[in-house]
Amino acid sequence: MVIRTLLLYARAVVQRLTIGRAPVKRIVAVASAVWQAFRRATGDDAYERYLAHHRLHHGGCGAPLSRAEYFRAQQRRKWEGVRRCC
Repeated sequence: MVIRTLLLYARAVVQRLTIGRAPVKRIVAVASAVWQAFRRATGDDAYERYLAHHRLHHGGCGAPLSRAEYFRAQQRRKWEGVRRCC
């Protein structure tokens, strides 16, 4: 499922590229799109997406968390409390 999502994302980016570009630039653009899709699928870009969300929705409400604070908050959110069915 993740690979399918990555391929669909890369395909959409390739379709947006203009036909007149040199092949090397197209390859670089496709590789970049695949890398970004991979980062999103693995959660590696979570902090960058958090910063973009904070700027968009909470612009004047104080400073965003630092990378370390964000990581600790996510770990706390993920692992605190009872997380089981029984």
